[in-house]
Amino acid sequence: MKNAVTYFEKTVDVSPASRTRKNASGVYFDTSTWQLADHRWYIRFYVNKLNSAGLPAVYLYMSGKTKSVVVELQFTLRLAGDLTEILTYSFGDSAKFEGFGKTLREPLVNAERLNEVTVAAEIQSVVIYKVTSVRLPRLQPSVRPYHRDNRLTYLSHTSSSSSSATATGFNSGAAAADLFLVSCRLFIHGRVLLD
Repeated sequence: MKNAVTYFEKTVDVSPASRTRKNASGVYFDTSTWQLADHRWYIRFYVNKLNSAGLPAVYLYMSGKTKSVVVELQFTLRLAGDLTEILTYSFGDSAKFEGFGKTLREPLVNAERLNEVTVAAEIQSVVIYKVTSVRLPRLQPSVRPYHRDNRLTYLSHTSSSSSSATATGFNSGAAAADLFLVSCRLFIHGRVLLD
């Protein structure tokens, strides 16, 4: 999506009675989810993150697992009055982390006495890739590809002769060879990018 910005803002109850969710990083809060690019999203934040010297932290999460889809976002996150820089992350299939965000530089004022905190996400760019498999003919072991002048050329070597024959495209014997799978990313607007 170009020239479109998605903005989500939520005020969350962080009073002592609501501090019921905890993990190794400390007490955290999740917002309700919203819809973007056919997926649900939410913000997770820490008023004071234990393993970050007690500083606040805020993250964007894709809700649920997804296979064969990568959603690349450019976004900023806001916690109370602090705003992150523009972040870029690819969510979905093979993502390193389920959520992505930042630990902020300054502690929240009176963090232990807060009853409400406003969090927000502004998504500036969304690119969706479809991860798929493509079958290609396997080259015969005697055929070796190389690149020259941006053309893919195949060299076929024969053991009975010291000379080599050059052919452009697939060797005719390769069509009957076994097939193998390669992964590629298919951009939703039709552009194919091979990994």
